[in-house]
Formats: sequence, structure tokens, C-alpha cells
Amino acid sequence: MRAIPLITAAFSILAFGAAASELPKWGDSGDWEIHIDPAAGNGCFMEKLYDDGTLVRFGAVPLREGGFFSALNITWTNIKGEGGQKEIKFDFDGVIFSGQAVGIAEGLMRGGYVFFDNPKIAMEFSQKNTMTILGTPEGDIAIKLKGTGAAVKKVRECQLMQPLPPKVE
Repeated sequence: MRAIPLITAAFSILAFGAAASELPKWGDSGDWEIHIDPAAGNGCFMEKLYDDGTLVRFGAVPLREGGFFSALNITWTNIKGEGGQKEIKFDFDGVIFSGQAVGIAEGLMRGGYVFFDNPKIAMEFSQKNTMTILGTPEGDIAIKLKGTGAAVKKVRECQLMQPLPPKVE
């Protein structure tokens, strides 16, 4: 398996204190909802709540010229919320990305957030059927990626319609 760095820039938690349903909804793509996060520089992201209670988000962070992936679940009690850090890997059928996950908490849900500036992860996320998160306190977590190709296209379309964020100097 080859390894590709997931992040090369610093990471942080963005303003996801509110549930995505409270953030402006831009549209839908199959089972995925497309939202806009004004706190991330009007970053568009896709979100899906899986049958097992896992909430997955994937999208743009224009203020940092990159993207993010996050996953939360009420049953992930071994994950420390709010700031704990852990190196994890994403396995897309043998294509491995690694990076630092930051613990997040939303209500009773716990999970992780990873910032990335490598566009290859969006390609893999949109083209593969499954992504396995390796190295979490909950063990390996497999996420089905049904419909991600069309949803990533919608996120890009949404992002093109947003005003550019101010440059940070």
C-alpha cells in the first residue's frame, strides 16, 4: 500500500457547534445534504446520517484553502471530545492518507475532525465505495461511500456560487 500525506498544514476545529440542519441548506444529492458554513468562509459541505447513527461531513474550508472530513456517533464513547488529537489513517482500497484527527463533541455525539489540503483525498472519497478509518479509539470504522461522487460534484458547484473569503495575511 502506498501512503499519501493527508495534511501538510495545521488543523483546527471549525464552527460546527450547531447541527448542520441549523446551517444554511443549499441542496441535496441522493442521501447527502449540501450545506454552507458561514464560519468557514462560506464553505460548502456534504452531510449524511447513516443508519447506525454515524454523522459524516466532507467539504471545503475556504478560509484555510483546504477541506475537511468529520465523523461523529453517540456510541463512540472512547473518543475524547473537544481537542484531543490522534494520528489516524484513511484507507481507500489500499490508497492510504494519514493525518491528525482532532476530537470533537456535538451534544452527546463524539468523533473526529481532520483538515486536509491534499486534493487527492476528495478524488478518492468521490470514487471509492468504502473508506476505512484506521487507528481510532473505537477501532477500525468502515464508511460506505455510496453517492459521494455526485455529492462531491454538488459541493464543488455550491462552492463556486459562494463569495470568496477575505484573504488572511
